[in-house]
Amino acid sequence: MLRLPLFASGALCAAMLLSACTTTSDPVAGTWVEPIPGMPGKVQGFRLEADGSASSVNMATLTTERWKREGDRLILEGKSLGNGQTIEYRDEWTVLEAGEVLRLRRADGAERVLERAK
Repeated sequence: MLRLPLFASGALCAAMLLSACTTTSDPVAGTWVEPIPGMPGKVQGFRLEADGSASSVNMATLTTERWKREGDRLILEGKSLGNGQTIEYRDEWTVLEAGEVLRLRRADGAERVLERAK
């Protein structure tokens, strides 16, 4: 039987607990884009990092800063900039599909379909 000093066995237990709590990355993490209406060949969207931080893609007046998942809900938060004022925003979507396509629906029925950027 292998005997570890008390501090080593405590460190080993802590490492095992941390690895047991680690989950695989969320399938919505990544960079997602959609065509910009009226601008052929141009895209907009957001980048969702595994640590919960986020950023906007080609959307200078809507800065997405963070995101989280609560079940099938995707919550995006950030700032809307324009007309000399900055307003905090929170946008909630239901995730309908997450793979190479991210299909979202808001409570008002609006839908977005974004593609994973390569």
